[in-house]
Amino acid sequence: MTDCIHATVEERYLVAGNTSDLSVSPDRKTAADLMIAAGWSPSRLGAAALRLHSEWAAAALPRRPGREQISRIALELPLLNGKPDLAHANRVALHWHQVELRRVFDRLHSLPAVRDQLAVQALQRGMSGPAALAAAVLCHWLDPVCPSCHGLKFMQVKGAPALSAKVCPACRGLGRTDPPQGQDGRWLLNYLDRCVAVARGSISKRLHAVPKMV
Repeated sequence: MTDCIHATVEERYLVAGNTSDLSVSPDRKTAADLMIAAGWSPSRLGAAALRLHSEWAAAALPRRPGREQISRIALELPLLNGKPDLAHANRVALHWHQVELRRVFDRLHSLPAVRDQLAVQALQRGMSGPAALAAAVLCHWLDPVCPSCHGLKFMQVKGAPALSAKVCPACRGLGRTDPPQGQDGRWLLNYLDRCVAVARGSISKRLHAVPKMV
């Protein structure tokens, strides 16, 4: 057993990384305190998040199902009052799209590092399910577009490409989905945006510091 009094930082980190108890106590130092202390600086996390966003933008993302695809799906579903159930077909199409997006998301190389560091922040603030929340927040950050109106804020006129005057009920005319887990998710999103802003500022300073070629 490692002597906790004389253990090196590396030894304590090894113990902390293999424990199943990551609870925080106000009366004593725990493994969680060491994991939190090992968290990245905002600029480093922001830079990693920028890489993650670049990987997402370059990935082969599945196209959102259009009306033709939804109509075809409806023909394969049970009829509703003798007619194709387009609402059910739309839900099936949206579910398929979300599942495919998640598959792409899970394969991003920068995901584990960014997710783990965001989970550290969630853990530090006592949020429930920090790892799952961090993953959900990153999914939202990368793809916040409302799946019902496709970010258009208004519903389309049936049978026409034009938009109606009816505000999308799913996003309430925002064009974006709500952050996961309410205020906790919103705080993590804001924190991530701040880290990205710090990283961009740091990158900009370094670029301006590079002497121009004559």
